[in-house]
Amino acid sequence: MRPFCRGIVLVSLLGLAVGACTRPRQAATPAASPSGSSTDGAAAPRRLSDEEILPTAIGMVSEINVLRVERGLPPLAPSGALMALAITRADSMAEGRYLGHEDPSGQSPAARDLLAAAGMRGPVAELVYGSQGSLDQLATRAVHAWQSSPANRDALLSPDYAYAGVGVQGDETWWKVSLVLASSEP
Repeated sequence: MRPFCRGIVLVSLLGLAVGACTRPRQAATPAASPSGSSTDGAAAPRRLSDEEILPTAIGMVSEINVLRVERGLPPLAPSGALMALAITRADSMAEGRYLGHEDPSGQSPAARDLLAAAGMRGPVAELVYGSQGSLDQLATRAVHAWQSSPANRDALLSPDYAYAGVGVQGDETWWKVSLVLASSEP
């Protein structure tokens, strides 16, 4: 990796670590359905700890920033506020067992609505990804999948976005990812 890109990656690592440390700590606890059991026989999702989420979040923003810098775009700065929102979105998808910007019943607000409610103005985007497999390969798989989609690739490489937050949740088999991009912090 070129020295400039390495520097960008290190800045991303530091920013995400600081962002994770500024969000309220949550213990890694099982999440159960209202009835106390899984609705489809699969293991209930559990809330991952910061220590479990952070390597994937760092890897994802770092990979995206390498792509952006190679194309002459500024890197995305990690945002603790966007990371907290992205984790909330990933929680919703894991607990509700869906993949999308809103839950199937339309009850869960989209990231765009949550950002607006927090006073966020300007362009925002949410990219979602679901995957089976190991957590340590999730960042690479998600970024590769997003690059393969013209709309998602356009969002990743848009000069309109300056900040990013990543949320990951799952049940050790299925992982749900929310990547929130914004032009400014809320």
